[in-house]
Amino acid sequence: MTFYNNFIGEYATLGKALGNYVSNQTTMVDGYDNQRLQSEGVSSDEELEKMIKYQQAYNAASRYVNVVNQMLEHLVTSLGNA
Repeated sequence: MTFYNNFIGEYATLGKALGNYVSNQTTMVDGYDNQRLQSEGVSSDEELEKMIKYQQAYNAASRYVNVVNQMLEHLVTSLGNA
């Protein structure tokens, strides 16, 4: 009976130690994962907001270039006819 009690006690202690080891590893992995996510620092909302802002600025610049192009074309054609 003493042999079985010692046997069970030994494996219970080993199981407890391995359980603590798994718990510590899980905590460490979660910590590294959180650090990785923080270092990425990419917010989809912020990126979408910036993309819309730059798209509108590009469209405005494109309209400006088209207006200048039309003005120059008008000047060249009106000077060419004179």
